[in-house]
Amino acid sequence: MFKKMRNKLLITNLLIILAMVIACLAAIQITTTSYIERDISQRLEREINIFRDDMTRHENGFGPMAEQRDNADKPPERWDADDDRRPPEEENRFNSEIAVYCDKDANVIRSRMMFEVGEFEYNDELEDIIKSEKPKGSVMLDDESWAYLREEYGEGYIVAFTKNEAEKNIILRLNIILGISALFSMALSFIISLISANRSIRPIEDSYEKQKQFVADASHELRTPLASIRANTDVLLSKRDSTIGEEYKWLEYIKDEAERMTALTNDLLTLARSDSEESETVYPEISFTDTVREVLIENEAVAFENGVTLESTIAEGIKIIVPPEGLKQLVLILIDNALKYTPKGGRIDVTLARDGGRVIFRVSNDGEISAEDLPHIFERFYRADKSRARESGGYGLGLAIAESLTRSMGGRIAAESENGRTMFTVTF
Repeated sequence: MFKKMRNKLLITNLLIILAMVIACLAAIQITTTSYIERDISQRLEREINIFRDDMTRHENGFGPMAEQRDNADKPPERWDADDDRRPPEEENRFNSEIAVYCDKDANVIRSRMMFEVGEFEYNDELEDIIKSEKPKGSVMLDDESWAYLREEYGEGYIVAFTKNEAEKNIILRLNIILGISALFSMALSFIISLISANRSIRPIEDSYEKQKQFVADASHELRTPLASIRANTDVLLSKRDSTIGEEYKWLEYIKDEAERMTALTNDLLTLARSDSEESETVYPEISFTDTVREVLIENEAVAFENGVTLESTIAEGIKIIVPPEGLKQLVLILIDNALKYTPKGGRIDVTLARDGGRVIFRVSNDGEISAEDLPHIFERFYRADKSRARESGGYGLGLAIAESLTRSMGGRIAAESENGRTMFTVTF
């Protein structure tokens, strides 16, 4: 179940990350390609505009008129560049740009270029350009890539050329880099998604395992009193002629086991309520001082019977905003736990004090918890001393309830055990 859930999370995370990476890489590629294509188009349009202006000036008598070619053998007229009509920064581009004026049969009438006519052959490509349905595109001239733009003018066409070999190489290198980046991103995305999925599923898996263990432990604990009740009931049913007084002890056994089941059920309900406690609940301000003193008074007789010295240092006037029942139960659990596990002749110290903006409640007693058991004492149904816990009627839920209550009230609880003493500290 968890493997399938992890795989679903992995695939979902991977798809999300990949979609973001691909979107970013595509945006880079599209933006760069669009900028380069726009720059090429501007150069071609500028060349056509300059050529058209020259044509207009010559036709209006403001420049040397060139006679139109009478046959295909006569070379077209060549116009040199007018440096005064082109910005200085464009001079390096001008020598890689060509403009020609031709009729609809692709016969060149005039040309504008920095090359000698014989040095550059474009007639075959020009015919294809004139016949093409696309007014712009790319052709190969002298083994180099040139972009062209065709525009109608008079009874023919003006065709402008500009080198785009460098731009094509830039786009090619960019695509290679983006492709490598995409592959690297896929690998990195997989690793990140796998780690993220494992981290996301681990708390759910741990919670599920704890829930299974909790149900198993609760079932085990309930089975014992139920079996005892059933056995005692069978004894009573086998003695139908006896009176209640004669078989009273069996009824006492049944009552004791029923009370144990009631206590266990109440503990389970307390855990369930504290686990689902909403932080938005508004509680009254209550006296922590009075609560601790009340619980101490209730347990003085128990401490005396157990031969344990119960000492306390309680600060006056400490009030906090928590559920009253929960606070009293928390104090009672910690003091009761200390009474159960303090050896005869031992001492229990209970303190309540302020520390800056914090309130600290501490219960320490003689008796040490082993280093092996200490990390588990707040787990449900965990008992460090199982034999003594059985004798005291415990189920291993007391400290789990204390931890859950403290957490639901916004506090922290911690345990220390060393040098023959154990100390529980609750901080609000």
